[in-house]
Formats: sequence, C-alpha cells, structure tokens
Amino acid sequence: MRGKRAQCGGRARRKEQVKKAFILVNTGSPAELSAAACKAFLREFLSDPDVVPAPFFVRYPLARFIASKRAEAYLANLKKISRGGVPRLVGTCAGLARKIAAATGTDTFAAHRYGAFPIAEAIRAARDSGARDFRFLPMFPQSASSTTFSVKREVFAHRREGEIFRFRENYFDDGAYISALAALFGRFGDRSLPTFASFHSVPVSQDGKTGYSAQCRKTAELFASAAGLADVSAVWQSQMGGPLKWLGPSASAEIGRLSASGVDGVNVICPGFACDCTETLVEIAEGLKGEFLSRGGKTFNYVPCLNDSPEHAAALAGIFERMK
Repeated sequence: MRGKRAQCGGRARRKEQVKKAFILVNTGSPAELSAAACKAFLREFLSDPDVVPAPFFVRYPLARFIASKRAEAYLANLKKISRGGVPRLVGTCAGLARKIAAATGTDTFAAHRYGAFPIAEAIRAARDSGARDFRFLPMFPQSASSTTFSVKREVFAHRREGEIFRFRENYFDDGAYISALAALFGRFGDRSLPTFASFHSVPVSQDGKTGYSAQCRKTAELFASAAGLADVSAVWQSQMGGPLKWLGPSASAEIGRLSASGVDGVNVICPGFACDCTETLVEIAEGLKGEFLSRGGKTFNYVPCLNDSPEHAAALAGIFERMK
C-alpha cells in the first residue's frame, strides 16, 4: 500500500499561480512640458506607418517637418490644460492605474504608445514585479488601425517565450463603460438639449479595416439609451485634411447647421476619448464652443471624458479581470 501511494505521488500539488499585471495603453504625451519633448513626441507619432500610411522616404521627412512647425503651438495648448507642470494625460493615466490597482489588488501600469513611459518600459516594469501574465487594454473604446492596431503591433513585438499576453481590442459596447458615460452626462448634460457624440475621425480608407465608424455609432446609440436621450448624433473631429477623404460630418459643420436652424443650446460628449487631452479640451470644449457662441448659441455643455473617475476605474478593472 505504501508503495502504491508513493507511485501515485501522494497528495496532488496545487497548480502554481502565475502573477498577472494590467497595462493600460494610451496614445501618449510628451514626457515633459518643453518644446524639445513636444517635437520628439510629434516626430515619433507621425513616423508610425499606422498613423501616416505612406512610404518611409515620404513619411519620415514629413514627420520631421510637421513636428518642427507645430511643436511650439502644441506646447502652448498642453500648458493650457496641464496642472502642476505635468502633462495632463500622463497624470490622468497614472491616477487611473493607481485606482485600478487599489480595486483589484493587481499591479497596474499606465503606458503610452508614444512619448512618456513607452510600452516597452511598462512591460519591463511588470516583468520586474514578477508578472508573467500580461493583460493589455488600449484606452480606445472603438478600435482603429491608427490607434488600437498600432498598439497591438508594438505590444507583441516585446513578447517573450513562456509569457502570456492578453489583449483587448475594443470595449465600445461594454455595459459598465456605457453606464459610466451616462452617469457623467447626468452631472454635466441637459436632457432638454440636442446632444452630439464627437469621435476622432479617420480616413474612410482605414474605416473598413476595423469597422471603426460602426462601433462609434453603436456607442452613441447605447449611450443615448442609457442616458435617457431620444437621440444622440455621431459627429467627427480632428480631420487632418490632405488628399484623403475623412469620416464626416464634422463637428464644426454640424454645429453650424444647428446654429443656422435657430437652436441655441447643445451638449457635446467625446466617448472615443478615455481621458481629456488637447483634442477634447482645446478643440471641442474651447474651440467648438467658441464657434457655437459666435454664431448665436447661448448654452454649450461640454461633458468631460471619464478620466480617472471611480466609474471609469471600475469599468476598466472589470474588463481587465474578464480578459481571457
């Protein structure tokens, strides 16, 4: 009997648990509020073939030229929205990571595709903490080739043998995310006014690769239902121009149409942006608002992004925990 027990190995060992780490990834931000950092960030961003789908010999000099021309203006806008000398997006993402870590008991890192704290650095920090199960969540609810799939390409370039990499491509219809948007609207919006959901535009030629615009419209539809709104119109911002056709109608054109019809109040929410940045606070909350008021509008309610709110942290923590 003793021999048989020894042959069977006795009591079964409990399967060793693999330590996991959560890694949030946003587009990024200059590492500091300086012209040099802004120039480096813009150059890296515009050199990405997923962002500017052109041959290297065209893309690289174009990136250097645009970065040199726009760095000072970009810095001025960053300083306008940042606090305590830290680029706003860097601080917000770090705060969100801390809240997710506190809620889940799992080490959580805030990485960026370009600029401050890059993906490779976040993976290295997670490895140093002993993690072997890495869960990546790009902070783009709707997936586009210039955002989500650029992040995915960079993430998997750093995978080592024996490591588990889990990657969530989108969460445009996640219930907790939609509920968080509706809760935020309840604090900042006015249900008696028309509401626009403004999403970052992409070239029409890229849209079909991921179904990005369909995901955006579904988010707007689900948000309208959760917030108790009869209708929410999807509009598009941040078109870069050039020879390519971009998704429309533009937020500016729709604001003009609204003003021309005699409507003097509007709500605008940006559900495709997880955190406020220059494109939401400068382009929309300041620029689009100015357009609307100059055309006779009286009320422009900008609904902030989810940022590092408790509702946002809870929604993303749930997505991380459910990753397979």
